[in-house]
Amino acid sequence: TVLPYKLFDFDDMMEKMPSLSYPPSLATDQRVRSYIPLNVIHYHDAEQGHLLCENRTVSVVFCSLPPSTCSSFENAQRTLNLIQTIIRRFGGIMRQFIMDDKGTVFIAIWGCPPVSNFDDASRAAEASVAFRDALMNDVAGESYHLGIATGPCYCGTYGNARRCEYVVIGCAVNMSARLMGIGLKKAKTTKSSSIFCDFNTHELLSDKRFITRKCGVYNFKGIGEQEWYELENTVVKNDSLDSLRPMFGREKELKIMVSNFSRSLGITYNMYSGSGRSASNTSLLNDSQNSSSKPTSTTVMSERPPFIAYIEGALGFGKTHFVSHFLAAIRTTVPA
Repeated sequence: TVLPYKLFDFDDMMEKMPSLSYPPSLATDQRVRSYIPLNVIHYHDAEQGHLLCENRTVSVVFCSLPPSTCSSFENAQRTLNLIQTIIRRFGGIMRQFIMDDKGTVFIAIWGCPPVSNFDDASRAAEASVAFRDALMNDVAGESYHLGIATGPCYCGTYGNARRCEYVVIGCAVNMSARLMGIGLKKAKTTKSSSIFCDFNTHELLSDKRFITRKCGVYNFKGIGEQEWYELENTVVKNDSLDSLRPMFGREKELKIMVSNFSRSLGITYNMYSGSGRSASNTSLLNDSQNSSSKPTSTTVMSERPPFIAYIEGALGFGKTHFVSHFLAAIRTTVPA
């Protein structure tokens, strides 16, 4: 008997699925909260648990650890603390720290909701280099193998209302595991640590901050033929503002911020040319200038007001990116 084919109705499934209910202790007991991913806690505290599941483009890092990592509880805890510190520094989340058929591995993710950054792939690559260097310094003589892959994945809960976990599922997860596996195979002959990445990650790292080497094309199990690259090192820049990405839709707010900052220093800031002059050398605009249809400059107050700016917005709205553009603007417009 052939059963009739029925299309999968995601909306119908979501309506029938019981909503996730968290125990009251999750909101109050820090001992419980410390075991919950930070992004899950964010949605819980905002009472937006129904928005937790999304399809996102994420960067996944798989890392293989040597057996000595978990030779004792103390060693495992020290290594876990080291990994979590690096993940938090680069804005990712810990997906898993587990011992299975691949040995001891951990998985870190960049780009999970509610936060995503334009440079998640770069953050994952920098964190991978930091993992390798920190772990090699912690346990000398061991090799560590990491795989980085970027692509769309399901990020959300897996299970039911009684028992579930936060997961990231997609081809990028499988690809990063395969890349890590290549490093493990090579370690049998080279005995050195390795960091491999896929084509998508390599393309997102094309900002001269990373040194990569094409390794060729490989037929990955369950994925097919793909280009893969080795991440050899990172190039440290003295000024992070050199790689600042464009900002859209906040030009007006940026002009107001720079103008008010200039006034607090006694400087006239030209709103259109972006130039700044000392207030002592600035003459008042004449009548013909004042009659112009376009405002050409701000007015300097006789008493300089203090510059205090309060920027408010939800997590992931771009507050840090806005402040970075503000710092770049005052660096180029306000005299030193």
